[in-house]
Amino acid sequence: MSRDFEKLTKKIVEEVKKASPNLQQAVINHGTRNRIKGASGFNHQIDVSIEIPSEKLYLIECKRYMSKVTLSDMLVLIARIDDISKNNNIKVIGTFFTTMGYTKPAKKVASCYNIELNTVKNLKHFAVQVAGNVFVKAEPIKINCNISGSFLKDQNNA
Repeated sequence: MSRDFEKLTKKIVEEVKKASPNLQQAVINHGTRNRIKGASGFNHQIDVSIEIPSEKLYLIECKRYMSKVTLSDMLVLIARIDDISKNNNIKVIGTFFTTMGYTKPAKKVASCYNIELNTVKNLKHFAVQVAGNVFVKAEPIKINCNISGSFLKDQNNA
């Protein structure tokens, strides 16, 4: 189930890339083999990453939880951002996707570190913000300034 959530996020990011002139050169990766080396030498597994060569790297964390994302979850992403940014000469930005929302401490820390927070209550109705300025909503695919798409693995899973 969590891999489906990551694949959905990657699919939406790819649609955003198609419609956004500033993301045309972006490289999108996802999954268990998507690893980015930090200054510590550790290869961090990143759910979905968007790299705009020589400019920015977006680290997208996908959590399909039964409870809210906690402060601990947020601190892990912040530590990854810090470690990876020290090993790369580009700006590293964090984005979170979850199904249940965020605790107040997680929101407070995310705000301090400019981490974009997205909540997906239902995979049929997916509205998110990516790169600070792109709106995405799940419906039949339409591409203009607003991106729309749909993802249904099966009727029982939505």
